[in-house]
Amino acid sequence: MVTLSQIQKSNALIPESLPPGTVSVFCGATSGIGEYSLLHFAKYAPSPKIYFLGRSTQSGERIKKECEQLNPEGEYHFISTDLSLLGRVEEVCEVIKGQEDSLNLLFMSQGLFTRSGKYFCEIDTPEGLVTAGAVVYYCKLRFILNLLPLMKKDASASLRRVVIPMTGTKEGKVFQDDWQLRNSRSMLSQRGHVASIVTLTMYRLARENPTVAFVHDFPGSVRSNLAREQGALVRSLAAAWYSTLGKVIGTSEEECGERHVFYATSSRFAPRNADGGNSGVGRTEGMEVAMGVDGEKGSGAYVVDSYSECAREASRNLVMGYVEDGTSDKLWQHAIGELLRVTGKERV
Repeated sequence: MVTLSQIQKSNALIPESLPPGTVSVFCGATSGIGEYSLLHFAKYAPSPKIYFLGRSTQSGERIKKECEQLNPEGEYHFISTDLSLLGRVEEVCEVIKGQEDSLNLLFMSQGLFTRSGKYFCEIDTPEGLVTAGAVVYYCKLRFILNLLPLMKKDASASLRRVVIPMTGTKEGKVFQDDWQLRNSRSMLSQRGHVASIVTLTMYRLARENPTVAFVHDFPGSVRSNLAREQGALVRSLAAAWYSTLGKVIGTSEEECGERHVFYATSSRFAPRNADGGNSGVGRTEGMEVAMGVDGEKGSGAYVVDSYSECAREASRNLVMGYVEDGTSDKLWQHAIGELLRVTGKERV
């Protein structure tokens, strides 16, 4: 386990380790994990420029004010958008690419709570993708593909990283005949499938973009607004959980924010081609480079649990088995095919 005190010691080095003016994009940052991580990053980063995305304008305005209070030297730009639609992703990426010459961090925590497969198999977006799948996978992939050129543009950048808090270390069986999970399945089956396709995609992207590091983590039980789309009973149960057992065995807002800033900045999670200048904050005493999902230290694609420990051998073997047997290639063909079907192009 990487302790919270170790993480805070690393994060305390951010003001002197990162240059002023790092540019970041936080997707799904108006509540929950995204909000906590954004606020902590704003607190530590020197004169950051942050774009943060979500649906609620009211929440966006509130969080912008909090960021300005935490760090008046930063720039904070809220963009209200629907993160379930590829068309909206295109628009947002066009705005960011029109404003920026480089990008240091892409942090994507948008998600949906599901029960009994409802959002996976019953509700489609207007673009013909299952809603939850669009939110947790296809739109995230689109953001990455669209913004990677900005990440790689500045050869002297001190940080180039993609962080996805979701289901890292929970990888399971992949349903190759049902990529979008249109057929109702148990929540554990859904989680395993989604965890695997996200990890497989990040592994592929890390191999193709060796100067960028990718982190897929499992944040644990964190108070969020994911149950907002559910009925009154589910919302009440979620509120009861967070106010009782969640306080005991869950992850606090403070710890959630600190750990995700650590994933976003520490050179423990270095890119495959780390030259010493693009790895982020230097490792503190006793901190080693993390083991990648392929079993190699510093390989650029990392999967970590709620204690910041890297994926165990069983998870690594499962993922690499899907790479070796061609499942990863089939997933990529499917995903790119859907992006082309909806938008007519692979990236903006």
